[in-house]
Amino acid sequence: MRYIAELSRADCMLALAGNDPDGLADAVVILERLLDLPNLPLDFQAEAAQKWAFAPIKRGASEKAKEVLWLSADRFIGNGEKAAALGAAGRYWLARSMLQLGEIFEKQDNLVEARKVYRQVIAYNLPGRHIAISRVDQILEVE
Repeated sequence: MRYIAELSRADCMLALAGNDPDGLADAVVILERLLDLPNLPLDFQAEAAQKWAFAPIKRGASEKAKEVLWLSADRFIGNGEKAAALGAAGRYWLARSMLQLGEIFEKQDNLVEARKVYRQVIAYNLPGRHIAISRVDQILEVE
């Protein structure tokens, strides 16, 4: 159960770092290391991956955040068995990652990819489904 303490430590480091790149980098190292551990519960993996993406988002490094979020989404959505095995907490963290990924695509004017991401949230009936539906509708109005 040490991984729970490590995640809490990373949470504290993210909060204390503010926008300090060194502090954020230390938290990222912990989160990356956690995701490399074998046999972690899937819900925990989804939470750690979303929090890992939070650090580059705070720094304004949207490309790195997009990469991390995409890896997280692919880890679960790309493998239907893993997506089905997620509990309520894991589905929440995955949905959060997917919605953030869609936002990044929207800000980059990549509306096709944003729509694909939001449609996956809808297809997997993740929390935030109504937000994804609304965003798809807004994208269709713009196009």
